[in-house]
Amino acid sequence: MNILLYNPDNEVTNNYMPHLWMFVLQENRLTRPRHWLDFRPFRMAFTPLNITVEQAEHEVHEAWRRSYEPEAIAKALRKIEDRPFQERVVMFFAWLIFRGIYFPQLTKRQWLGLLWSNRASLMRILKEAYRAYRGNEKHDLPQVTVPVPETSVAVQRRLVPTRALASSSGSAS
Repeated sequence: MNILLYNPDNEVTNNYMPHLWMFVLQENRLTRPRHWLDFRPFRMAFTPLNITVEQAEHEVHEAWRRSYEPEAIAKALRKIEDRPFQERVVMFFAWLIFRGIYFPQLTKRQWLGLLWSNRASLMRILKEAYRAYRGNEKHDLPQVTVPVPETSVAVQRRLVPTRALASSSGSAS
């Protein structure tokens, strides 16, 4: 079997994965040497030590499930309460969306079920947004400002009439 192996001490990429790949290959624990050609999502391409492939895949699935359950998301949101409101909202919805990688939500009903199961966190976010919007909270939502790049003199001359430039340059001196 010819598999292209890279030097693990490659100073350009510092990629040590091929070395690990070679190690598993030498121990005859590689079950699908060309796994990228026979893609099976979330399936192992090697046999781990001291545990079966099924047990390892079950452990990984359980870790994903525990990481994305509503209680874990609520706990993570409590840990970042000191962060800006917009950041917490983005993180909440990112958790819900990335959960879809491991547990696909393909229908509206599944998405509604996901929102319903995370309703405590969602309601906390909505209440905070409403209080900030109504001005009842000490720390209103920060205003988002968009930085405007400085324009060159040539662009300014096209945007500002010539008389305005002449009068502003005369008053500045």
